Amino acid sequence: MSWLEFFGQTPYSSPQIVGLIFLILSVMFAEVKRRTEDKYFFWLGLGMFLCAIAWGTTDLQNTGKLYVDWQWWWAQPIFSIGVVCLSIGIVDYLPISPTTRIVLKRVSVIPPIIYLIVVTVLLLLEVKIIRAYAVWALIPSITVIAIASFRAESVEPGKGHRLLGLLILCTPILTIAFPIFGLKTAVLRFWTAVPLFILAVTILAASLLRDREVIKKSLDQLHAAESQLIALNKDLETRVADRTALLNEIIADLESFNRNVSHDIRGPLGSIGLAAYLAQQQLDKGQLEQAKFQLQSISDQVNASQNLVNAMLNLATPVDFKQRMVEVDLASLVQERIDQARATLKRKHPEAPMPQFLVSNMGKLYSDPALLRIVLDNLIDNAIKFNLFNPQLRISIAQDVHDNEPCMYVYDNGIGFMNASDQRHFDPFERLSANGFSTGHGLGLSIVRRAVQRLGGKIWSKAEPDKGAVFYFTLPQPQGDGT
Repeated sequence: MSWLEFFGQTPYSSPQIVGLIFLILSVMFAEVKRRTEDKYFFWLGLGMFLCAIAWGTTDLQNTGKLYVDWQWWWAQPIFSIGVVCLSIGIVDYLPISPTTRIVLKRVSVIPPIIYLIVVTVLLLLEVKIIRAYAVWALIPSITVIAIASFRAESVEPGKGHRLLGLLILCTPILTIAFPIFGLKTAVLRFWTAVPLFILAVTILAASLLRDREVIKKSLDQLHAAESQLIALNKDLETRVADRTALLNEIIADLESFNRNVSHDIRGPLGSIGLAAYLAQQQLDKGQLEQAKFQLQSISDQVNASQNLVNAMLNLATPVDFKQRMVEVDLASLVQERIDQARATLKRKHPEAPMPQFLVSNMGKLYSDPALLRIVLDNLIDNAIKFNLFNPQLRISIAQDVHDNEPCMYVYDNGIGFMNASDQRHFDPFERLSANGFSTGHGLGLSIVRRAVQRLGGKIWSKAEPDKGAVFYFTLPQPQGDGT
């Protein structure tokens, strides 16, 4: 048995099979509409359902006749409304502007209405109309939608809109060609169904591609959000680690303070109490000069305690200092601090010789001028304080490069200090010492280190007894313009 003979035994006619395919497609569009909520699937599904009725009932439509009659005409409203629904569905599917969409819907609805009214009137007037020519009234609406499909290709390329336009154009082309070649209307109806089948499959495939792109875009956004979340977590971990290190440093400072508070604060308080007692005794005895001496001792001890408290406050300042990174003219800033140091030395120790300051290789860079002043003031103050009566004291301030980062240093040719390599002198209450000389509370360099760390840099020193000392600190530059 040949394949032709096998299909010849099929119990259904070709129009009924076409109607069944339209019915299956309508069910598919209805299911897709239920899952996606895209309204154009509703119109496409309804159009396919009406086409299933129109094509499936072809055997009941008095086929084989040349002219329009009432036995054929009853199915034309179903067919026309089906075409209208398919047109509306395709217009809603295309990526076009809302204004264009409204115009195209009107174009797709008006010709079928005119078609039904005019042919009905002509039937009532018993005017003979060739069936194939009657459906030409639907050609304008179909052609306009085909042109819109071609234009949609430029808006959304790669989605088959050009193919969709070609398939839509097949209907008017076949509608015109078949009557010209003398083919029957029933044959025309069968072959015009084939482009509609391909059109339905094309829209389903294109919709799947659209959904795939939406899913891919959503996945890309999720991956990007995940990457950002990972980066934020890493940044948070870094901040937590930095804050933990800062807290550990503060705790260590508090422990160091607890170890030194009895010596640095309780000692002056005890001296104040003793001096007050002696002053009271001497006043009772009328020894005014001795009492004045004790009162001066009390004043000196109070000043020493105040200086210690101020130093402790300065130690905490760089921790919570809000940075303001701007372009800094180093030459101007350094000269300002030198002038300040000279004025302070002249006021506090007028008998001390003035050191020689050497400034070189100054330029401009981005930094926080307030924190930079804290660093320069303390380093210059240390260089002067530990070499107060050295007539040959020279203090050099210059800019250099260390590990591809701007680096500044403050050098003095004074007494230097021991154990510069272990850097413990940057810890709170650790005093510099050389040749048995020690002064201050041991907080100045701790303040300097914290200020440099707030600027993102690092600080270190090199020194030997009687050979001077030099302090280096880096000033990393911010990314971008530094603002």
